[in-house]
Amino acid sequence: MDIRAIKAATTCHWSDEDQSFVVTSPLCTNVAGVEETKEEAFAMFYSMLEDAYELHLQGRFTPTKKRGRKVGNPGKVVSIRLNEQVIEFLHKEAKLHHQTLGSIFEKFVLPHMNP
Repeated sequence: MDIRAIKAATTCHWSDEDQSFVVTSPLCTNVAGVEETKEEAFAMFYSMLEDAYELHLQGRFTPTKKRGRKVGNPGKVVSIRLNEQVIEFLHKEAKLHHQTLGSIFEKFVLPHMNP
């Protein structure tokens, strides 16, 4: 369990469902900090991560990583040129929705294609 890598990959977003800020890491999806302020959410996440690390050292906790795209349906690799604004938009949406760039591209492009 690489606690530094987990902390480096930490993200924070607002959850309408919880009416709170949620702090998570794709390298340890079974730990989350949910609080009313960003600062409290980060503090909760780091506290829980430290506890999880101690349990990991005892062999009682294994971090679960976020799954990527299914290997059985990888799609085709395509090379396209996009301007920086489009690339920035796709990266922001992918991070916001915790999805791959390909999934975000499909979400915005496929609805506009003629069948």
